[in-house]
Amino acid sequence: MGRGLAILGVPIWGGGDGMTYADKVLLYSPIGYWKLDESSGTDVLDSSGNAFHGTESGITWSADGIGDGNTAALFDGNNDYADVFGAGLAAAWNTTQGTLLAWFYNTDAELGLRMVASFDEADAGDYAQIYQSSTQRGGVKLGGNSEASAAGVTNAWRAIALAWNVTGNVRRFSIDGETKAASAATLSGVLDLAHAWIGRRNDGRYWKGRIAHVAVFADAKSQDVLNSLTSLSAPPV
Repeated sequence: MGRGLAILGVPIWGGGDGMTYADKVLLYSPIGYWKLDESSGTDVLDSSGNAFHGTESGITWSADGIGDGNTAALFDGNNDYADVFGAGLAAAWNTTQGTLLAWFYNTDAELGLRMVASFDEADAGDYAQIYQSSTQRGGVKLGGNSEASAAGVTNAWRAIALAWNVTGNVRRFSIDGETKAASAATLSGVLDLAHAWIGRRNDGRYWKGRIAHVAVFADAKSQDVLNSLTSLSAPPV
């Protein structure tokens, strides 16, 4: 594909294909993809085609989005969240490898411990998460715990993607289109999905700000794909 252009904030990539950011995510076959661009109601729709829809509690819809022509969801930091867990998602989940993506806009000036997305086990002992605690981070705990971070930002969009695979001890991270080094760890065991939260984790830690384009994949994407998913650039050729 050719170099990307943007018209009214909507990416238009080479070849005249008119591909949007959502189209790019779908290129990589997510098992669940929640754009969070609903305008009303309590349903949180899955755009992957797998119908792993969820429900929301307290979210305000139609907030300004990432610049791709879609809106985002607004979370008040007190008790707003979406629950996208279900038997279908649990069955599609790969217990030893995967990829997690989310875009978020923080409005907490104190950069407190708040959760963007948490996909975790029943006791939350093992997990894949995107969150902030002073810095803004992606992390996976599967036996060992590995994460990558960047200095926290306020009132600006940020995207994080992480990929992991127990086989080969794969740990890859991307923040805002750039490769980030993974902290040392040895992954082992399995992650049996029991919770799939957006805007919280099992003990709360509610997000304050906006979230958009949360997606999970059943394989560990390459670094080039992660860097593409965390930017509005064209997909890697």
